[in-house]
Amino acid sequence: MRPARVRLIDLGFDGAFDTSMSFAQSLIQSIGARTNGNPIAEIEFIRTRDPVTVRTALQADATVVHIMAHGTTDPDGLGFWSEDEKTGLTLTELAEAFADDGVGIGADVVYADCCSTAQGRFVRAIRDCIATPIAYIGARRTVDWHEATTFASAFYGSLFKDRGKGLTPVERGVRAAERAIRGYEDIVDGPCPFVVKELTPSRRAQKALAW
Repeated sequence: MRPARVRLIDLGFDGAFDTSMSFAQSLIQSIGARTNGNPIAEIEFIRTRDPVTVRTALQADATVVHIMAHGTTDPDGLGFWSEDEKTGLTLTELAEAFADDGVGIGADVVYADCCSTAQGRFVRAIRDCIATPIAYIGARRTVDWHEATTFASAFYGSLFKDRGKGLTPVERGVRAAERAIRGYEDIVDGPCPFVVKELTPSRRAQKALAW
């Protein structure tokens, strides 16, 4: 079985995001160390202020694209932003660029590890950026570093310990996230700020993006 490809995209540009990226890599590698030497995942790091590089990283094939940034739901800046607000990736501009390219997000699972990325306006904008169904993980509210890393641990642990035999990559991603949510709630004895849903392309995306 080919190893999964996990692409970690850091748009936060802050020490906490560096820590989160290192944590995710270490976690996946530690799980892989118990698989008799067979790599379970190829891990790619993207940390840049160049929007074209980020767009290309989002379009390239992957099992999981994990985006670490600040999520903004303001209509004028809807999208992902760095800590210093010098780097922004608005979803409106992203959808327009994807439409020009004719290619949308290439991952089976999009993990928007940012505040408020599961809110309706944000989710609708993500649907303009996909050509095929995806498993989408977002946050219902503001999340802190501890909450984000606790959920990431549960999610990657579930994703790579269960091969999901008979499931599509999207179904596997949804099931792993659902288990992670339950695991998170057991750990903290409270509600999980992250949710998962299967998203389908919007009408705009169906017309503009290649299947």
